[in-house]
Amino acid sequence: MLVPEHAEDFEKNVIERIRGAKLAGYTHFMVVVAEGAGHANEVGQRIQEALGIKPTITVIGHIQRGGAPTGRDRETATRMGYHAVMAFLEGRGDCVIGTQEGGIVEIPIEEALTMKKHLQMDRYKIMEIMQFGGHES
Repeated sequence: MLVPEHAEDFEKNVIERIRGAKLAGYTHFMVVVAEGAGHANEVGQRIQEALGIKPTITVIGHIQRGGAPTGRDRETATRMGYHAVMAFLEGRGDCVIGTQEGGIVEIPIEEALTMKKHLQMDRYKIMEIMQFGGHES
């Protein structure tokens, strides 16, 4: 997994891992490139140049990433819509409606545009351990 919040040594953490997996008999590999961590086509080109294998690149859109909404998703969307309409009726515009810690919040658009969503590194570490059979890379 390539994410912008975690700098990777591409040669060591991608190329060498694929090379080692190939030597161990594996024939399929998956590299996930998060938005902001590079472009999938460039990553694929680097893999092809280093290993001589032509990867199949799939760029998924919002439909594949989102999945089917749950009941909670629908309820949250309804609450957010209600809050947006009330803000509008009360003369508050130029804002973003979102959720924080289970509650609905209203954030000025200028502030929202500068906000960064941070990766929870403990979750990243768990995913990293899971992809290599229970031990850290």
